[in-house]
Amino acid sequence: MNICPKCNHNGSTEEIKIERTHKMFNFEILVKNIPATICNECGYAEYLYPKELDFQLRDAYRTHTNCITFKLDK
Repeated sequence: MNICPKCNHNGSTEEIKIERTHKMFNFEILVKNIPATICNECGYAEYLYPKELDFQLRDAYRTHTNCITFKLDK
């Protein structure tokens, strides 16, 4: 039972996995299975990218100049 930070409804949130595409310069990174919390009342969702993505972004930008896609499956 969690409280939604937006609408303060008690017990209305659930843990889900989502995927998001992150764009940085000429890169497009697809990140899968991001832990997220979504409110069943107002639809507000919170999610954080895994820390490993930061390292992948830096390495990719140093070594590639074309568009790339990462798939981070956990």
